[in-house]
Amino acid sequence: MTAIEYIGPIPQKKKRKPVLGGWVILLMSGLFVSYFAWPTFADYVKTQQDVATVDKASLAIDYLIESENFGERLAGAALKRTQTPSVYDGSYYSIAYPMGDVPEGKGVGLMC
Repeated sequence: MTAIEYIGPIPQKKKRKPVLGGWVILLMSGLFVSYFAWPTFADYVKTQQDVATVDKASLAIDYLIESENFGERLAGAALKRTQTPSVYDGSYYSIAYPMGDVPEGKGVGLMC
């Protein structure tokens, strides 16, 4: 066949439909997200909704104080110290040297 004998559009190959259509890929990605990502997201949401209370702080402090690790015991003691109320008092106290300290419940803060 020559160009003079044939008049018309150039013959095209018949297109095959893809084996994995778009819906299959969407289904597979949805299953992937539900299996791997959703539990992590659910844990994140749960931790964000958890409310800090004085009782929970006391439990955490007790856990830290009873630890065998020195750093955790030190952190627990520092956190326990934050639970004692203190009142601002700018007056002068004579303290013993060494190991002297101001009376319990008294503190000095910055006046802004």
